[in-house]
Amino acid sequence: PFLKHRIDGILGTDFLSRYVVEFDYDRGRVVLRQPGAFDGKGLPPAVRVTTRGNVLLAPASLRLADGTSLPSRLLVDTGSNQGLTLTSPCVRRHRLIERFPSRRATASAGIGGIGTASLGTLSSLSIGDAHFHQPDAALSRETTGLHASESFDGILGADLLRHFTVVVDYPGRRIFLRPATRR
Repeated sequence: PFLKHRIDGILGTDFLSRYVVEFDYDRGRVVLRQPGAFDGKGLPPAVRVTTRGNVLLAPASLRLADGTSLPSRLLVDTGSNQGLTLTSPCVRRHRLIERFPSRRATASAGIGGIGTASLGTLSSLSIGDAHFHQPDAALSRETTGLHASESFDGILGADLLRHFTVVVDYPGRRIFLRPATRR
């Protein structure tokens, strides 16, 4: 009911990690390729990623409204309908709620239930050559679960990723973000 469309199943990292996977949000399709049949030609420069357990972590740079730049590690969640959520440890460490008070809020629903967060606007978010101008960021206050993880600084979901065709080379531990043909 939250997503407003039917879900027939979930392809998890245990399955996807064997392939090079193209997430084409514009066309609503996922293409799997054997790693040996992929060379990355014609794509923007790759962004090296790391894995921790079954999650993909990408290096990113967050530029705050006051000009401060924060190097960050973002969990890339191609199946999440959220945009960007900064984890509560990141929010506390950088005092984001105190520094950037907001009257806006957002709610998210997931396996762990429903959560709410203050909503702030960053100056920019950069991952490799991909840039997002003034993206909103949910500032988590959660005390448990993914949004309270110390293992990464935030979660990047499909609401921002949909501006790109995302190619994840799981075996090669890299991602490519090609701007979508329509926005």
